[in-house]
Amino acid sequence: MTHHARAFRRLFTRKYLIGLFLLAGLSCASLYIMYEQNARQAGRAEMTMLAYGQKALSQRISFFANTLVTSNDPSEREVMRAELRAAAAEMLSAHEHLTQQRPTIGETPMHLPELDDIYFGGESPFDSELRTFLDRAEAIADTPPEELTPDSLLLREVNLLGMNTVMQTHDVITRIISYRAAREVETAKLVQSVLTALILILLAAEAVFLFEPVGRAIESSLIKSEKSERLAQEEARRANIAHDAKSNFLRVMSHEFRTPLNAVIGMTDLLRATPLDDQQQVYVRHLQDAGNHMLSLANDVLTVQQYNAGKLELSIGPADLVQEIEGVAGLLKTKTDEKGLSLTFLPSPDFDGAVMIDARRFRQVLINLIGNAVKFTHRGGITITADSAPVEAQPGDGAGDSAGGSAGGGLGGGRLDIEIRVIDTGGGVTPEKREKIFEEFEQAEQFGERSEGGVGLGLAISRSIIEALGGKLSLEETSKKGSTFLIRMRLFRRKAAPEEAPKPAAAAPAREGVGGRKILVADDNLPNRMIAAAYLKKAGYDVSFAENGREAVDAALADSAIATVFMDIEMPVMDGVEAVKLLRERQRARLPVVALTAHALPEDSERLIDAGFDEVIRKPINEAAIVECARRYLDKRDAA
Repeated sequence: MTHHARAFRRLFTRKYLIGLFLLAGLSCASLYIMYEQNARQAGRAEMTMLAYGQKALSQRISFFANTLVTSNDPSEREVMRAELRAAAAEMLSAHEHLTQQRPTIGETPMHLPELDDIYFGGESPFDSELRTFLDRAEAIADTPPEELTPDSLLLREVNLLGMNTVMQTHDVITRIISYRAAREVETAKLVQSVLTALILILLAAEAVFLFEPVGRAIESSLIKSEKSERLAQEEARRANIAHDAKSNFLRVMSHEFRTPLNAVIGMTDLLRATPLDDQQQVYVRHLQDAGNHMLSLANDVLTVQQYNAGKLELSIGPADLVQEIEGVAGLLKTKTDEKGLSLTFLPSPDFDGAVMIDARRFRQVLINLIGNAVKFTHRGGITITADSAPVEAQPGDGAGDSAGGSAGGGLGGGRLDIEIRVIDTGGGVTPEKREKIFEEFEQAEQFGERSEGGVGLGLAISRSIIEALGGKLSLEETSKKGSTFLIRMRLFRRKAAPEEAPKPAAAAPAREGVGGRKILVADDNLPNRMIAAAYLKKAGYDVSFAENGREAVDAALADSAIATVFMDIEMPVMDGVEAVKLLRERQRARLPVVALTAHALPEDSERLIDAGFDEVIRKPINEAAIVECARRYLDKRDAA
């Protein structure tokens, strides 16, 4: 959070809290006034009820006294005498209560100055007159009936005091209380109105001084957000441009890198087929190893680029993991023999390796892991273990659940949990390097020993491939006695291993009848033409040449004996793409045209197929690949 944002937050919080406290204070004051008013009204209601009760009692006393005097029934007189005494006692008790204890609101006496002289003045005239009234009533109750007459003085005093003093005084009391209640209700309404107005004013002030700045801040934030979004879009555009530039750079470098590699590796193959003494054989072998290593580095860089761009393509199909592991171990056996190391494959007795997987990518992982183990192990050896366990069938498992569902071999045999370990007796991996070794361009140091070559892409690529296959590659706990790399995958099992077509030999024997069936090689690079010609002539084919696309089109149209064209892409005068398009336009029958290209990205192959090529062979050219391709198209032509 920036300094301005923190300052704004503090200012907003301060204003908000001040406004909140003011609103709370006004609300509490309003509630207190309402509470006090309700309490006052309750107290006054109680006093009014008592005053009305006293009026009723004075009437009852007068009634009982008159009935007692005028009645001739002894039993009725006794009842009236008892009622008269009870009413007088009740009235006296209520009067003493009111005069001795002033009515209160909770702990606060009510402010009733108009009643102080009338009712609460201590020895007031009204108090004396009321007590006289009650004394006369008690005297009537105590006087024998024969001594009382309707004209007696006691009875007249009771009637007079009751009507003129007690009732009138209590009427005055109720009127005073009602008047005071009405006045205080009006006052409370006024105060409530003032408080409500203050609350509204405070809310308006908050809207102006608090929420309006917040609105401006939000608007400013939105403007900044839009600006940031525009900057992010611009950065994304630049990143896309950089990514495209990198892709173009890799495409160009791949082409420029593979073109001389094709000459190095191809010429080395041809050189090894010539008579050489032992020392020359060693030189050639080292030259070939260096060329293959450079090709491996180029492939690794392209694989990393594809994975980072989300374009790492997988070709899922049936494979036998036992054969794949044994094949890679066989490739590396020469190196282990040179270093005096053992290389052992120990699958568990019940290991089932018949699965659906991208065999080419899996071999790439094995070559990286086992190759690293051989590189960093100087004594002892490398052990490869393999275990599998069937996975209980889950709803929805089936052929449609896998990317390889349409591949040959079929699914439906359930799934397998596969664990493959590559264990070496080398120096091990230092703890601080345990995770870093899987990062791009990161090289492990074997407990202080410098990495032996490489650019640090092998393990990063291997983890990327295994993750793309839905598995996990990790380094188990290690010590100075060695390292253990673990591959865990859950793969679909094949129902039955498909029959595989026999692999062609690296150099097919000369076929009778091949002569006269020409193959045209179009390439502006002389070493590339020499290598392709040597491979094809060794297999018994007639070969002719073109140095650019224009020559290739003219030769293919002029010579009907040409059965297949192997064409480079980058050529002067007319490149391979223009040449194949022109050939397709002018040609009556479709002549097989195979692209020989140093462009190695998957999209390059798609582009060339879309342009009209029948097949793509990537440089460096493999002898078996180009010979098998020629044989396949010639067989199709013969069958037609």
